[in-house]
Amino acid sequence: MKLKWYTPKLHYHGVLWKSPDTHRLKCNTDGASKGNSGLSSYGFCLRTSHGNLIYARAAEVGTTTNTKAEAVAIHEALEYCWENRLIEVITKINSL
Repeated sequence: MKLKWYTPKLHYHGVLWKSPDTHRLKCNTDGASKGNSGLSSYGFCLRTSHGNLIYARAAEVGTTTNTKAEAVAIHEALEYCWENRLIEVITKINSL
């Protein structure tokens, strides 16, 4: 069996979440596509300055590009903040 002797190479890097100033929220967004263009989705989450999760959402957006999926993530996150009168929000975008 060929896979018995296979050892995958692992690549990793540390990722740290930096908290916002006290009394502010932080919104992290992401969008991705399988291929470009391809089946795509987005997600975002809101956390307090202590790291407590306030809200999170993820959804498929159909077949589109990675750039469009990233833009949808930003739009959906900002729309949620606006609708819920969340104005002290720092937005962190991992792409674009």
